[in-house]
Amino acid sequence: TQDSASETLVLEVLDGRTNAPAADVGVYYATSKRLIERECLAQRHSRFAPSVRTDSKGLARLPVPHATAIEVIATGPGLLGEAVCAARAPGEAGERRERLVLLHDWDLLVEVVDDALQPAAGVELGLRARAEGGAAKKTGRDGRATFARVGHELERSPGQALRVWASLPLQENVEVLVEHEPPAGEPVRLRLPPLGSVEVDVLSADGTPSGNGMRVTLRLVKPGEREVSPFAEAQQRRTSETIWSGHALFERVSLGHELELTAERGPERARIFVAGPQLSGERVQATLRLAHEVTLLRFRAMDREGQAVVAGLFTNVLAGTESSWGGQNRIVFSDPKGYFEVRLETVLAEGERRELEVHARERGLSARIDLSQRFPPGRIDMGNLVLEQAPLIAEGRVVDAAGEPVAGASIGWMRANGEERTSTLSAHHTSERSETNAEGAFSLRGFVEARRVQLFVHHSRLRCEPLEVALGARGVELVMRGTGGLAGRLLLDPGVPMKLGIGLRENGTQAFASQIKTKSEPDGHFECRHVPAGTYTLSVAIDGDVLCEVQSIVVVADEVTRDPRIQALDLRGRLHVFRLELVPPSPGTDMKSSVSYVEHGSAGRELTLGQQSTLAQQRQGDAVLDIVTPLARIDATVRVAGCRVERLSDLGPRTEVRLRAGYPVRLALPVGVLLPEPPFFLGVSLGGEDAGWFAEGARFFDERGEALVHASEAGRARIRWILERRRDRGANRGGLALPAEQFVVVADLPGEQRFELALTSEDLAAALRAR
Repeated sequence: TQDSASETLVLEVLDGRTNAPAADVGVYYATSKRLIERECLAQRHSRFAPSVRTDSKGLARLPVPHATAIEVIATGPGLLGEAVCAARAPGEAGERRERLVLLHDWDLLVEVVDDALQPAAGVELGLRARAEGGAAKKTGRDGRATFARVGHELERSPGQALRVWASLPLQENVEVLVEHEPPAGEPVRLRLPPLGSVEVDVLSADGTPSGNGMRVTLRLVKPGEREVSPFAEAQQRRTSETIWSGHALFERVSLGHELELTAERGPERARIFVAGPQLSGERVQATLRLAHEVTLLRFRAMDREGQAVVAGLFTNVLAGTESSWGGQNRIVFSDPKGYFEVRLETVLAEGERRELEVHARERGLSARIDLSQRFPPGRIDMGNLVLEQAPLIAEGRVVDAAGEPVAGASIGWMRANGEERTSTLSAHHTSERSETNAEGAFSLRGFVEARRVQLFVHHSRLRCEPLEVALGARGVELVMRGTGGLAGRLLLDPGVPMKLGIGLRENGTQAFASQIKTKSEPDGHFECRHVPAGTYTLSVAIDGDVLCEVQSIVVVADEVTRDPRIQALDLRGRLHVFRLELVPPSPGTDMKSSVSYVEHGSAGRELTLGQQSTLAQQRQGDAVLDIVTPLARIDATVRVAGCRVERLSDLGPRTEVRLRAGYPVRLALPVGVLLPEPPFFLGVSLGGEDAGWFAEGARFFDERGEALVHASEAGRARIRWILERRRDRGANRGGLALPAEQFVVVADLPGEQRFELALTSEDLAAALRAR
């Protein structure tokens, strides 16, 4: 910092308790190119190098680069202050002065005990003072851990609380809110619920203990959900342990549940279901015996001259039909003799095909073979695999606006719009890429069955529009433009979050929307990066309405434009915030949600926000959603999967929404209807006849031919059939067309409602054949 300094920042440090100068206080600082969203600065204190101490007048003089934002922490006994000093505007004269007020600070001691009030060692703890940052610790043998220098967070934001929790992987965390400084030496206590443990021995196929870094996974099994869709993996409660001597111990396991235990090593795999602990302190014993359940194909990569190909190999195994397929990409490394292994699923359904692609990208060699035959579990030697130059997709060069070659640009491709599907699985999916050399030249090769492809280019500083060319085109020239950025600030009322759309248009069209990166700060500062050089119109919009627009903003390559017209875009008094605090009906509820709203009393078009864009912060199980809109009064509809629809009229600034569980509906297949054999699974979902509500995602029929869903509203609901093809670590899912639509009428009644669906084995078999 000192070597590049061009000015001195004079920092006045005050003791917030007395408002007197804080003498002999350590000041830590670091430069920042822009204002950033900060975590608890005290928790990343070590990133800052100690620079200076304040003098008797509480002043510290920091040599800093001109026009650069500075992050500062100042600490003294029982005191801490933090700030981000914004960069000065270009050309601003005079001494640069800032003030920093130190707040009362203290450490937080946390103690975790079990249900018998004994210390709980090794428990993962978390602490969060703000929505965007936090810290983690683990309890020692005495069940205690200390979070250093966090008390100032409460002093800085009156009315705020520190959230501290103990992580329990198989159930809801145990948490407490700390709203004031505890008495000296007195810990904040977290008491765990009654828990048990599971001890697992893992044996190889020959009966000897297995180890060598194998991971053993324990999953809590919900009733009727032994077989879980890969799409629902994120909602599963599971934990893993790495073993080295054939032994694993899972502590703090929830009581009263069935458990799934799995382990895997190479082609060997084991999976069992056991009854979990029922009483506090109970330890369940289990044994996993590995068996050959996975197929590993062993190839030797060779070139046309018979030499071993020793390289990193990109492998892609695709399986399925023309209309439903999927696969897995992996990078494997051949050994000095060219040998490498490819993992296969052992199940290949009737009518499905399977293909393998192998690419040695550094040498430009590839191979594609059909693997549609059935393979037994275990390791199978497949012999030599000859890699040669793949067919040409396109070749040419990449240049900049001045015609100079661009080296190091990455070229990729995808099928052009309108191209029909082909019979080759790999024609639909590939990740082949090429990188330009010093002359900007590229040659993209791969197995493609299409007439036209679209080329796209990635570069750290330059941008290029995608270009459509004929397959096998030569002499292609891709012209890239330099990129810069622009920065400005929106003036917002206090409490209004930065949830506005900042867009750029060039010649009346959206400019590289997928490549421009826009960062915004809570104080209204924003910066658009990777913007191709040119002249733009900047717009700020919300709900589809443009709030302001500035034309003729010039972006210059390798510079950040700070047009004076966008340094104080005043939106004060024009936006309103409505906060919804969603309280789930029970712990563990999936809080995936959407909110739609209209002007109060209006029958006009609803505006919809998904959880991704409205989630302000997530407490344990609760979701806090902010609606930012120019409308002064609104009505809202809240939809949460598995819960009833909540319609709210004339919202206030803050509304607590206590969600109600949806209507439980059990859907049953007729007796005698056989479910598809794995890897296919039949599922069902419910939807309002007018699509105005939804149940949870697909629920799959269990071995009894039943599926339990939760309807969001009473009334007539449409049955939607789902077929899922599960793969090794993946799945494909789609609708299943049956002869006639079916409906059920959900009553507004407590308790579970049961409906038998109209389906015959013949109709189901015909639909499966037509998939």
